[in-house]
Amino acid sequence: SSVQPSGTYTNTITFTAVTKPKPKEISDLEYLQDFAELDETDLASVKSSMPMNSAFILKDERDEKEYAIARLADGKVWMTQNLDLCIGCTGVDVLTSENTDLNESGSGAYSNGYTVSDGVITWTPATTTITSNYLIVDSTVTSWVDSASIPYSAEGGDIYYYTNDLDEQYTPDIKYSSRNECINDGHTAEECAHYHVGNYYNQTAAIASNVSRQLIEQYAVAANSICPAGWRLPKGATAAEYSADTHEFNQLFYTSGITVSLDSKQYNTEGFINLRRNPLYFVRGGHIYSEQLQAPGTAGRYVSSTVFNNLYFINMDFEKRWVGIADSGSRAAGLSVRCLAR
Repeated sequence: SSVQPSGTYTNTITFTAVTKPKPKEISDLEYLQDFAELDETDLASVKSSMPMNSAFILKDERDEKEYAIARLADGKVWMTQNLDLCIGCTGVDVLTSENTDLNESGSGAYSNGYTVSDGVITWTPATTTITSNYLIVDSTVTSWVDSASIPYSAEGGDIYYYTNDLDEQYTPDIKYSSRNECINDGHTAEECAHYHVGNYYNQTAAIASNVSRQLIEQYAVAANSICPAGWRLPKGATAAEYSADTHEFNQLFYTSGITVSLDSKQYNTEGFINLRRNPLYFVRGGHIYSEQLQAPGTAGRYVSSTVFNNLYFINMDFEKRWVGIADSGSRAAGLSVRCLAR
């Protein structure tokens, strides 16, 4: 038998601590584009950290402007302020898939004025001949081009609207030239801050395309948008019946107290009022057509990503007692944009 040497022996077991990554929360994000970096698990975690109908502020890294966002009753995360990116302005004349919602869209994906390098899609809006389209003076847009084939936008200016939610009369929202003026008139900073009109975009600009008229298939959905990376335009109806399942504005209307019928129009004051309350803040900013700003303070028109035909896109249109969730609008008109997280 063997003889064990004398002495004391100690068995040592080494444990290595494994740190589980902390689930991401909305407080971990600074930019809207951070949503593009989230995998499915992190996105679910971020959404669960957002109490429903509570606003959070993130910036757009393209121009450092701030936006309020919220998880709404439809389960989606929306901007609750209109997009204010000025196409063609200093710093945003060229957009890439790293900061903008530019995606491959199958055959002919880069036929819309895109270039691709190392997997990055770059879109240069065709705005070289319409550089004066960024300022509204009174009710006139300087040199607004009535065209659906060239992307262009108009700057809404420092204009805020405050709505008397309980006003049963057909009256426009109150227009202020600055946020301070709005506050000094007795409204809260939150009420005034969320009513900035933002920019107006023709459909070509909204879907980030230099040749949008090539998209003619009825109810097709454009793959790209002017929204930040990780965000997109809401879908319009993708079938003739305009059901809530195929129309994301429609889904918001259901959660806002509007029962939408198949004719897509309802006269429901309560639902209309809810569209303009926290956290939706849909602004009646009007729209631009044929060089004129039309119906500011009385009507709201918002862009969807869904094609109606080669001349029109489906959009959302509402006034005091009228809501159209499946209206069609000219691709040449300038409308407001709201984005939601992909």
